Amino acid sequence: MDGVCRGHEPLKEGQTVQVDHDLLLWLVKDLATLPTIAPDADAASDLSTP
Repeated sequence: MDGVCRGHEPLKEGQTVQVDHDLLLWLVKDLATLPTIAPDADAASDLSTP
């Protein structure tokens, strides 16, 4: 396999990973600037409590 994946294997289902806080902050840094999407009526009814 060539490119950036060389020497790395995909995670197996259920495998845990450790992410330090710097990486986590970098991964979510742009979430606050994303537009808010209102849920549709069907999705909102799924969230209501019985």
